Amino acid sequence: MAHEQDQQNVPFIVGIGVFSGAFFVAFAIAVVGLFRWWDLDQRENKIVDKIGVEARTLQADQAASLGSYRLLDRETGRVSIPIDRAMDLILEEYVANEEGDLQ
Repeated sequence: MAHEQDQQNVPFIVGIGVFSGAFFVAFAIAVVGLFRWWDLDQRENKIVDKIGVEARTLQADQAASLGSYRLLDRETGRVSIPIDRAMDLILEEYVANEEGDLQ
């Protein structure tokens, strides 16, 4: 009986392995990207776009309180001023103090 020698096409097997590995990596990246896109879409639909009426009312009240003048306590003379004006006053006070320190 003659012994038959098996011929193996090594370059073909290596090519199939490389192709399979590259396909698996590309597929995994696509799946991860798809799930991240879906998660961001769900987060916006469930959290960002669904701010309740109470939260909107609270945000509007806070914005109005930060942007208006009002009397807080008549006895002590405490008043509330707009936040932009308060920042300007603090900056002017800081600049005046810095100029005083330089002299």
